[in-house]
Amino acid sequence: MFAWSQLLLDCSGMLLCGPLASWAVLWRKFLASVARILSSEISPSRKRYRLRPRSPLANVPPSTAPGVSILRPLKGLDTNLYENLESTFTQEYPNFEILLSVADES
Repeated sequence: MFAWSQLLLDCSGMLLCGPLASWAVLWRKFLASVARILSSEISPSRKRYRLRPRSPLANVPPSTAPGVSILRPLKGLDTNLYENLESTFTQEYPNFEILLSVADES
């Protein structure tokens, strides 16, 4: 990776140092603006998938919907464990069972 700060220190006696320093500052501000715009674009798209509409199968009577088993292996050190379990327990499907599997210590 190129060290801009080292270049600015090395060019102390050159005439190019002033314009180069201002260009580097402008480039950094541009990159920060792009990062800010991209982060604001990504956040609403995540919310869109989080707040999705109800499934048409959510309104089907449980007696006519086929049964589904959800197997959730647990270790206790899983990343995003709370969100993963929340999505499992807030299913809208009418006929399902949740099987939690935990490793035996023996």
